[in-house]
Amino acid sequence: MRTALDQNLELLRQGLDLLERIDDDTYRAADDPAEAGSGVGPHLRHCVDAYECLLCGLGQGRVDYDARRRDAGVESDRRAGVAALDELAANLSLLADRDPDTELRVKADTPADAPGAWSRSTLRRELQFLVGHTVHHYALVAMILRRRGIEPGRDFGVAPSTLRHWARRESIAR
Repeated sequence: MRTALDQNLELLRQGLDLLERIDDDTYRAADDPAEAGSGVGPHLRHCVDAYECLLCGLGQGRVDYDARRRDAGVESDRRAGVAALDELAANLSLLADRDPDTELRVKADTPADAPGAWSRSTLRRELQFLVGHTVHHYALVAMILRRRGIEPGRDFGVAPSTLRHWARRESIAR
């Protein structure tokens, strides 16, 4: 059985593979110019931000998903996106020796001074969150690309549980 860490590493590899197959203009282009942040680059940058927040907060045991860098370079430069995903995969793979039940305090979409702003969590739970979060944004990227006539791949932006369901269904049909 694959761990949440393995699933995240696979998602980062999927992102890298996709970025090797699209051009710079496709990466930078907004899906709808009226909607800022609706292109491939902004969705990828948002995913990178979430991973960086986890990695930056692990040492202190406090992960603040609101403290995102929002690196415009990652959002607009495909090569910067590739470099960011490469670095994240390398740093994330170092977590293989960490206890997945390491306790963390987590904050997201809440003012720091709000009552109950920080919640209890674990490294395992945050890795599970990142799988769902990344799949969600990859699914949006897949829609954007398909509207442009670019096929990102059947599995891109599909939840691991859905992929397992499809595999079971296909094996039964044989």
